[in-house]
Amino acid sequence: MLNLKSIVSSRIQKILNENSNQTFTVFHGTKEKFVEDIKTNGLINPSGNYNQGWYVVSTDIESALFHAYAEEGGFAFVFEFEIPIEEKGHWKDYPYLWSGAERTSTSIWFAQMRPIPKEFIKTIHKVPHQEWLIQKGRGF
Repeated sequence: MLNLKSIVSSRIQKILNENSNQTFTVFHGTKEKFVEDIKTNGLINPSGNYNQGWYVVSTDIESALFHAYAEEGGFAFVFEFEIPIEEKGHWKDYPYLWSGAERTSTSIWFAQMRPIPKEFIKTIHKVPHQEWLIQKGRGF
């Protein structure tokens, strides 16, 4: 079993230790044309590239939204996933994420080790084009 303490900062570890739901929340931004596929199949990398440097999820919705895409007049979508963990910050079953890369003081990005099942989808945030543009302007 992989210990999350080895891959996340003490700030995130504190969240894991205090989380009574025993889940680790991550976000993935996408465009509308991929929403149904993710809802049906979970988050699968179509290229099959599950390497450590291929970041696809983050601990904050802002950077996920930054990486999403919205057509003018349309919407960007951000999937919120809850990945199960066991007590004391260990992954339940086989780990889904590689070591995290702390990108900002509020964001850690992760690459997938394997597909994230559709059952882990907590919610899908539908963000209007104008709000997406504002986040793009802020950066991540």
